Amino acid sequence: MPLLRPSEQAQALRGIPLFSDLSRSDLEEVAGMSYWVTRDPGLVIIEQGEIGRDLYLLVEGTARVERDGVVIGDVGKSSVIGEMALIDNYPRSATIFAQTQCELLAIPHDQFWSFVDRVPSVQRTLLVTLSRRVRDLEQAPTA
Repeated sequence: MPLLRPSEQAQALRGIPLFSDLSRSDLEEVAGMSYWVTRDPGLVIIEQGEIGRDLYLLVEGTARVERDGVVIGDVGKSSVIGEMALIDNYPRSATIFAQTQCELLAIPHDQFWSFVDRVPSVQRTLLVTLSRRVRDLEQAPTA
């Protein structure tokens, strides 16, 4: 998948709820700032405690979410990963492992914020995404 043309990357982004309402030109801009990451099964995508610098969009695959070594859930295609640490610059709150081969688009911190400042609809959608994530964490089992 990493060999997709920018227009194909933009189409992959359209399937991510965070970006689904963006115009074609905005999607192409996001595609242009992103880069591909592939993780084989069992490998870490993000690690709890590290400072997050990138936002990941899970384009293909499934991943397991763990906090303090306890499984708290799974994420799949079209999931946004790492948005909390990207926003507040705090350590990541969970570790995410690839369960299957995962294809992700990574968006660097600085470029992402420059884009969000210009496109208010992304701000609103990001707030909804974060609200849902907080609710999921509140319902997750604790050790």
